[in-house]
This record gives sequence, C-alpha cells and structure tokens, in this order.
Amino acid sequence: MPTEQKEMTTTVHDKLEYMFGSVAEWLDAVLQKERTNQEARADIILPDGSALATDIPATFLLGMESKLKELREVFLATPTLQPGIR
Repeated sequence: MPTEQKEMTTTVHDKLEYMFGSVAEWLDAVLQKERTNQEARADIILPDGSALATDIPATFLLGMESKLKELREVFLATPTLQPGIR
C-alpha cells in the first residue's frame, strides 16, 4: 500500500497562537468598556431643571433604563375603567 503524504498548511501551535491573540484583543476591549462605565457619571435632571440625583455611575443609569422600560410595560398592561365609570 503506497504511503500518502500531504503538506500541512498550518499547525496546532499556529492556530492556538491566532486564537489567543483574538481572545486577548477581545478581553482588552471588554476591560476598556468596563473601565469607562466605571468612571462615567451623569446627573438626572428633571424637566423643570432641578437635579433629581447627581454624579450617578453610568452602569446604574443603564440598569435603571431597562428597569424603567419594564415598569412602563406593567403600567400599560394595567386594566383601567372607561372614563365616567365608578
């Protein structure tokens, strides 16, 4: 039976090195985003111009935004009576 030989186009080491480089870049991007969110702060200003809260971390504001969307859905789903009915 004749032996078959095929030249390898890549090696396991090359594939792992490529993968680890991509993972390192991804981790760096995630770290930069988290660091920015940790340091970013803002104020909550009401329509009349008064401040409800000041120097609030961005991560809290992002979480509060999603919770307020959930609360809005609850309020909109709450049954109400027609006007004039007691």
